[in-house]
Amino acid sequence: AAAIIPVLLLVLTWKGFTSPGAGRSMWNTEVGISGLRPVVTAFYIALYLVPLTLPAILRLRFAQYRRALLFAALTGIGVTYFRSYLLQPGPLMSLVHIGGQVPAGEFIIFALIAVVTIYNAVALGLQLSSRGASLFSSPLVAFALLAIVFFIVEQIGVGGNMPFYDRYLLQLAPFLGLVAFDVLPGLTLQRLLALVFLSGVGQVMLWRHALGG
Repeated sequence: AAAIIPVLLLVLTWKGFTSPGAGRSMWNTEVGISGLRPVVTAFYIALYLVPLTLPAILRLRFAQYRRALLFAALTGIGVTYFRSYLLQPGPLMSLVHIGGQVPAGEFIIFALIAVVTIYNAVALGLQLSSRGASLFSSPLVAFALLAIVFFIVEQIGVGGNMPFYDRYLLQLAPFLGLVAFDVLPGLTLQRLLALVFLSGVGQVMLWRHALGG
């Protein structure tokens, strides 16, 4: 309840829910309904969870592995046709556009990324669901999951044409880390390398924003 006080003060200062200068550029944000933005947000959260929870892919039983792989392949190829909506300004868009130099390159790169992202999300979801009620025995993990869900759901109220920049996920990084380390405890070399990689990506996103890139 106390956390809402700074938000109310900001609204009073702006005399509205958006910054007074928001309408001076080609991008604008307003209070509205956006059914697509939560989908985009969930996709990027799942994407950035891959380096943290990649071993989850290897922990499925064979029957689960086949079903998860089939679901990820069909869904990943399907969402490729909507990549113009899912691709937001940032490193992912730059990477996919590099593939545009060869025939069907963008389609192939995005399809591979989508399949791996969806498959890892399914594998992680199966491992979380297998925990059942014990999953919420840790208040920190329960709070982290609720924070992630709330972050996705609240995006439905963001109107306008402002893109979903992946740097927004930096505020979720602690919660994503809590979930990842709860499912896959231990600080292995693979995980250290993933953390170094994500730290580098975070620095690139921040400096691109600071330098106006």
